[in-house]
Amino acid sequence: MRATVLGCIVTLCSVGAAQASAVADCNQVRDPQLRLRACSQIIARSGYAINEEALAYRNRANARSDAGANTEALADFNEAVNLRPDDSTSYAGRARVRLALRDFDGATADFSEALRLDPGTVSSNIGRGHAHFVRGDTTAAIADFTEAIRPNPQSASAYNRRGLAYRRSFVPCDRRLHHCHYPQPHLRPRL
Repeated sequence: MRATVLGCIVTLCSVGAAQASAVADCNQVRDPQLRLRACSQIIARSGYAINEEALAYRNRANARSDAGANTEALADFNEAVNLRPDDSTSYAGRARVRLALRDFDGATADFSEALRLDPGTVSSNIGRGHAHFVRGDTTAAIADFTEAIRPNPQSASAYNRRGLAYRRSFVPCDRRLHHCHYPQPHLRPRL
């Protein structure tokens, strides 16, 4: 009887250690192949908490996206969002993949949801601003880049992108006719 109990304890400990090892390997970023295998192992097996499974989908999605497999990454981010709809990082990750897939409306919606869940996230403001920018909505892009600058005034990326959006919003005019169109009226130069 003691031998059976001891055997069960040893087995449970080794299973727990294997699960802990898989979680650690799934969370590391040094070896993408190890990360993919470990995250896939967590997803395929039962016995993991929902948070761990959602994290495994998100980490595998990031690894796949880094490898250029954006369609597969999108599917993994969808699963992560389904498991943890309150996790802003899964929405932001899915938005980045949607940008890569040129789904600008989907990216904008996902960045908006990430910002609703975690307001003031600089990277989500910059990402949504970029989605607006590539769609040609410079007014919304400028607003998002400005919002990204507020909590992080040292963000060279936000300033640079906002400057590009301002530059794109300028519509050249015929100065001889003094007729110009400025989407941003406060930028109108005196003629």
